[in-house]
Amino acid sequence: MKYKITLPVIPTDKEMEVIASKWWENHIGINIADWNDKLREYTFGYRVIPIDSDFINELLKIADGDRSNINTTFQKFVHLVSPALKEMDCEESFFLKLITRSPKDIMANDEDHGKPSPSFLLSDAMNSIVSSMRCFEDLVLLRHLPQASIVVRPFIKFRASEEWRVYIKDKKIVGISQYYYHSEFPELDKKEMDFINQEVRDIVNDIVIPNIPLNDFIADIIVGNENRPTVVLETNPYGLSDPCLFGGYEFFNGKTRWVMNGKICEL
Repeated sequence: MKYKITLPVIPTDKEMEVIASKWWENHIGINIADWNDKLREYTFGYRVIPIDSDFINELLKIADGDRSNINTTFQKFVHLVSPALKEMDCEESFFLKLITRSPKDIMANDEDHGKPSPSFLLSDAMNSIVSSMRCFEDLVLLRHLPQASIVVRPFIKFRASEEWRVYIKDKKIVGISQYYYHSEFPELDKKEMDFINQEVRDIVNDIVIPNIPLNDFIADIIVGNENRPTVVLETNPYGLSDPCLFGGYEFFNGKTRWVMNGKICEL
C-alpha cells in the first residue's frame, strides 16, 4: 500500500500579517507598553525598547542555527539594551523578555521552584531569547507587525510563594492561584493565606481592574513583605495563560487556591 504524504501549507507573508494582527489583538491594552501611569506606580521599574522586523529576522536566523552573523546581531542588541540597563542601574543583574513572553523555559531555576534566574551578561540574555521556544513562537509572529518590543527591568528578588495569578472575567475576579503550583510552601498556612487573599484582591480590585481597558485578562501579582509593597508584575491575555491550580478555565469559582499538606486548598 502506498501512503500519500501531505506537505504542510506554509502561509504567505500577507497571510502571516493577518494571522499576526489577529494574535496581537489579544495583547492590546494589557501588554506592559500600554499600561497607564497609575499601573506603573504599582510595579517594578522597566523600559520598553522597540525592535524592528530586520532585527527580529536576525534573531530568528540564530535561533534556527545560522550563527554566521551572531557578532553583528549581538552588537546591535547591546546598542539597544545597554542604555536602559545603565539608566535603571541594573547592569549586573536584570531580566529581559519580549513584549509578549519571556524565555522562562530557558531561564527556569529548578532549585527555586522554576522561577526564572537573572541575567548577568547581555550575551546570556540574548542567548536565552534565541534558545527559547516560547520566544521563537512569538518572534515568528512579531516580525509581521509594524513594531515589536523588548522589555528590560531590574531583577527583583522575591520568594516563589509570593507570586499569584489572578483571573479576571467581566471585570470581576473569577479565580486566584498560587503561581508556582507544583510546589508546596510551608509558610502558606491559613493565617498567611488570609493576608495574601486580601492583599491580592485589594490591589486587583482597586488598581488593576480600573486601569486595564479590557473586561477579561490575567494579572500576576507579587505580594509584599516588610521590605516592599504588593505590586503588579504583568498582565496577560485571558484564555492564553496557564489556569494553574484550577486545571481549566471552566473550573473558575471565584476562590483562591493554594497547596497545603499535599492538597489543593481553597479560600
